Amino acid sequence: MIEKAKYRRLMYIGKKARIVKSSNPALVGLTGVVQNETKFTFTIKTSKGKKMIKKNEVTICISSDKEEFEVDGSSLIGAPEERVKW
Repeated sequence: MIEKAKYRRLMYIGKKARIVKSSNPALVGLTGVVQNETKFTFTIKTSKGKKMIKKNEVTICISSDKEEFEVDGSSLIGAPEERVKW
C-alpha cells in the first residue's frame, strides 16, 4: 500500500484512472488513461475522447502496475513537476 503522503509525489500520466466521486455527477464512473496533468486539471483519454477534469472536483481511483488507490484531487493541486519535489 502506498502511504497517503506519497500520493502527492507520484506521476499520474499514463496511469489508468476512474472518477469515483465528483461534485459533477456526470463525471462519476468516467474511466480512461491520464494523458496530461496541469496545476489544476487532469486530461483523461476515454473511449469517447479526451476529457479535462478539474482536480478540486473529484476523487480519483488510480491503477498502477501493482495496486489501485483513491486520492482526493484537491490534494494534488499544484504543478506536477513541483509537486514531486515536496
